[in-house]
Amino acid sequence: MSMPSQTGPLWSVMIPTYNPDEWLRLTLAAILSQDPGPDLMQIEVVDDASTRVDVRRVVHDIAGDRVSFFRQDRNVGICENWNTCIRRARGDLVHLLHQDDLVDPGFYAALGRGLAARPDAGAAFTRWAMIDSNGDTLQVSELEQPDPGILENWIDKIAVTQRIVCASVVVRREVYQFLGLYRADLAYALDWEMWRRIACHYPVWYEPAVLASWRIHNQSESRRLLLTCCDLADIRRSIDIVDALLPRDKAAQLTSAALRHYAMHGGRLAGQSFAECRFRLAMDQLRQSLAFEPSPLVLLNAVYAMIREWRAWGMKLTRLRSLFSAKKPNRPEMYQAKGTRT
Repeated sequence: MSMPSQTGPLWSVMIPTYNPDEWLRLTLAAILSQDPGPDLMQIEVVDDASTRVDVRRVVHDIAGDRVSFFRQDRNVGICENWNTCIRRARGDLVHLLHQDDLVDPGFYAALGRGLAARPDAGAAFTRWAMIDSNGDTLQVSELEQPDPGILENWIDKIAVTQRIVCASVVVRREVYQFLGLYRADLAYALDWEMWRRIACHYPVWYEPAVLASWRIHNQSESRRLLLTCCDLADIRRSIDIVDALLPRDKAAQLTSAALRHYAMHGGRLAGQSFAECRFRLAMDQLRQSLAFEPSPLVLLNAVYAMIREWRAWGMKLTRLRSLFSAKKPNRPEMYQAKGTRT
């Protein structure tokens, strides 16, 4: 692993927060379990003027003075809070870890080795898991390659679909200094735009071990943007932005593939919304999807997603009915059960 720079530590682990839940304790505990000490790792919470939680106190209760704290004087929003994290980072390698996400033991060691082995790599990321509010794994990201190393033709994949989550990726601070910070004109796809921007200029290192977890839950900002249909509009805007950065011999093909992918993705979202009786949202999602690519396949995808969602609900109802229709004990047995202590 490379040595820290003369002006700061090797690592900056920056945690942007806003009215965090109890998951923040788990997030900080996961970092502290791998803490190499303050000489090698800066750990800082950057709070976006939380209104319901005394974040400073929570951080101090968990970590004492080991984790530094900075509070915005007003609510500045996700993008500016992320950018504040980058500006305040003093380490050579910057990890932006959200308040509800996790890293597993070995995360920093693995990515530190990779970036030390390839000083030309602008970023490194691990395979990651999607977890629910209870921490149960819902799915694991696609395996990009079986062995650790630089990803070949990475731009061909990342330009078409979002394949990285913030919890899983580390970026050299000098890369942010050269390419600039997260774009304020994006809200949902600002991270994906950054990963594509990096891939257009630098090699990217990959670690195939699953060493990070991205938590999805109904209180997240991404969920709010999805329910207002801002996600699809933002994705489309980001595709248009990145088109100008792509290699000219690939730009048309990759942009077309990205538009097609997210047209189908939007169709699936519309079908799910129809099944949940969110009709206005479903129509907005369908319009946005057809704006990506006006294809009948988008409509068919929406219908298929709606039917699949209905079938899932039907299976749940069938199981509930089977529970309620099970033979109930007769009255004497019920009295006997109530009076029995084990």
